[in-house]
Amino acid sequence: MTHEGLEELKQELKQRLGKDRDEIAEEIKAAREQGDLSENSAYKAAMDKKEFNEKRIVEIENMIKNAVVITEDTSSSKVGVGKKVKVHNKTDKVKLLVELVGPSEADPASKKISIESPLGIALLGRKKGDEFKFQTPAGEHIYVVEDIN
Repeated sequence: MTHEGLEELKQELKQRLGKDRDEIAEEIKAAREQGDLSENSAYKAAMDKKEFNEKRIVEIENMIKNAVVITEDTSSSKVGVGKKVKVHNKTDKVKLLVELVGPSEADPASKKISIESPLGIALLGRKKGDEFKFQTPAGEHIYVVEDIN
């Protein structure tokens, strides 16, 4: 996990332990005031929300406790964890800018890909200018590493 990823987890934990718990407690209180709890959908929804939040808190606490922070090698010109990599898919003529992160930080929508993903594995250790073949669901593609930050 990157240092940035660990800090994001700590912030999420703080949010869930504070503000989120307080808001859920208010929802439960308001639902209880509505009367009969056996047929109260607002109460059930609030309790489900509470259960989800508490499970996520335990999950985050375990992730933080067991986190291994990978030091980013800023001097290296090779692709590794924490590096932002610009690749050019020569087959489709598409350029991508992705950041390689640990598996728990992966978020493809934010262009954060896991070092354990197929593309992450293919990129690890590459240098600027390296060309490599990569198998996608659409077939084999040729990629070139254009930049590493």
